[in-house]
Amino acid sequence: MADGAVTQAPSFVVSVVIATYNVAKYLPEFLASLEAQTIGIESVELIFVNDGSTDRSGELVGSWAAGRESHVRYIEQTNGGAAAARNAGLELVTGAWVTFADPDDVLDSRYFEEVEKFITLHARPDMAVLASHLMILDESTKEYKNSHALRAKFNKGSRVVDLLVEPTVQISGGTTFVRVSDLRSSGLRFDERVQPNFEDGHFISRFFLQTDTHLLGIMASAKYFYRTRQDGSSLIQSSQIKPEKYTTLLRLGFLSLLREAALLGPVPRWLENVVLYDLIWYFKNEMAIRSLTAAAPADRFDEFHALVGEILSLISKDAIRTFDLMGVDFIIKETLLFGYSSESREPEYVRIMEVDEARQQVHLSYVFAGPLSRSGS
Repeated sequence: MADGAVTQAPSFVVSVVIATYNVAKYLPEFLASLEAQTIGIESVELIFVNDGSTDRSGELVGSWAAGRESHVRYIEQTNGGAAAARNAGLELVTGAWVTFADPDDVLDSRYFEEVEKFITLHARPDMAVLASHLMILDESTKEYKNSHALRAKFNKGSRVVDLLVEPTVQISGGTTFVRVSDLRSSGLRFDERVQPNFEDGHFISRFFLQTDTHLLGIMASAKYFYRTRQDGSSLIQSSQIKPEKYTTLLRLGFLSLLREAALLGPVPRWLENVVLYDLIWYFKNEMAIRSLTAAAPADRFDEFHALVGEILSLISKDAIRTFDLMGVDFIIKETLLFGYSSESREPEYVRIMEVDEARQQVHLSYVFAGPLSRSGS
């Protein structure tokens, strides 16, 4: 910048890019939560991107936006997915911070007031990422629950966390705020090839890596209510049967992140935790009584397991052993530690799973890798 040049101050403290696709059923509740903001929603820049909706989403947003042109932008594009819609919205952002709320969710009435309060209290140039408090909106009961698997990071209240000391996980675009000036400097955008989900976690992790920041602002009082749809129609819920979930996502999402980090130095523990958190859900879902992965395409499994092996080769065994951000069954950790290596492993102990006294039978379980030795049996 030339000497004497004046940098224009951001027009808003916070901008929100809202990728909108076939959410007419949920939009009235989301829009009502915007109108209920205690800070006054006119002080927040809202950019709706209608991503080729085929329901009344565009009509509802367009009608709501009319007369609010001072702080609301509405654009339309052919369907390209959430990442493409967010990238289009990012081009229009004029605020100092940007987040990516989803229009099927709901915001607490004090949401933006708490966000702006935190930004004012914790103004520091080396903190470029903030996390609001993700809670669950149970659609069947209409209750708000603090039951998300990653809720523990909010237990100590609002604070600034150093990820090199406390390697927590932040992967939700809806609850993440990034500093726009750092985003512009990095040139980073959502990778539209990462399908069918994890584009949020990929974007946020790359932002941390490319901006060389490791501070995360935890905003415990800014509550964001994530809707669990009763009909199972959300992208997260429906992605389990898509082939890309088992190939493209692992290759362009997890593996590309780890390789990028490895070029910069040792892979940081926080990134190992990000990948492990998402990867472990594949195995947790498989072990569930009603397995979400049971309908997954079997012809992708060989490639899936090959990719998992590559991913685990870039993650330390210590990261797997100590991972505790959610409950992980013993067998899953053993699988990640030994199931994808050439290392043989003899059973160290046998677990009694069930005793049938009537039949005089016992169900025993043990873990091994490689050929099972029969010596001493």
